[in-house]
Amino acid sequence: MADTRNPPWTRDELLLALDYYLDNANDYFSPTGEGVLNLTTKISQVAKAIGLTGSDTLRNAYGVSMKLLNFRAHDPNHDTKGL
Repeated sequence: MADTRNPPWTRDELLLALDYYLDNANDYFSPTGEGVLNLTTKISQVAKAIGLTGSDTLRNAYGVSMKLLNFRAHDPNHDTKGL
């Protein structure tokens, strides 16, 4: 059975996502939000340019949203108790 997992995020993809996070730390990071959708397009272009392949979910808006929320979970400057 072939492994259908997507490859790990690359440094370039992570830097794009982190830059967006730092500029928009108080965003909700909805996978249907304009900012996340635009970021998803940029990250997908990087992934394609460096030859990453994976399933149809490779760097989709839900995965990008989750990555941003993962940054938030580890951000010592963000209070998640009030959410």
